[in-house]
Amino acid sequence: MKWKNLIFANEEEKKEEKFQSKFSEIPETKTTIFPSSNNETKPIPPMPTSNVPLECAPHMDSIMKLYEEGFSSLNKPGIEFFEYFEAIVDSGAGLTNPTAHKMAFKMLSGMEKSLSKDSLISQSAYYINELNKVHSNYKSAGVKKSGELSNEKTAEETNLKNDVQILKEQLESIKSQITNKELQLTQIDGKYQPKIQELECKILANDEAKNRIMVSIDSVVEGIKNNL
Repeated sequence: MKWKNLIFANEEEKKEEKFQSKFSEIPETKTTIFPSSNNETKPIPPMPTSNVPLECAPHMDSIMKLYEEGFSSLNKPGIEFFEYFEAIVDSGAGLTNPTAHKMAFKMLSGMEKSLSKDSLISQSAYYINELNKVHSNYKSAGVKKSGELSNEKTAEETNLKNDVQILKEQLESIKSQITNKELQLTQIDGKYQPKIQELECKILANDEAKNRIMVSIDSVVEGIKNNL
């Protein structure tokens, strides 16, 4: 049976590796834990899911479908527990209905003389064990993936917090620089105006001194011309 060989192989490492490789795709309804089977899949009557939050309902439906398909693919040759289980489900009377159980046993034991209460219980253990293996691997893969995502989230969250802190520090530094520069702007006139005024005065004094001397020289020159 192809699905059984893939998921329930005796080699534990192979089984775990193949199962975990599919785990990341499980949430998508098109992906299955159990490869499709040629057997007709009959839905297992729904059980109470009070522990499943409403937002998880879509995943619950898809994963239940995977288990139903996987359970069907486990069907062994001949008439045994699987056929008995299907007969009870098909009866629609309920999984613990006494009449349904008696009628199913009567019908199937007429087709398979070796069928008995003990054989059915013994055979059920096979299905229970195989499904428990899938559940265990699925849960282990889920816990591992959840841990990886949690670590990834923590790392990214830490990096973002550090980036925010650095930017805040840079912002405070920039604000401080802006305040300092604005203060310097208010003091710029007081810093340069005295020096500028001093230079302007010196330039004016230089012109005036030169003019005065030139006037004196011109006067002397004019006196030379007129008096000698």
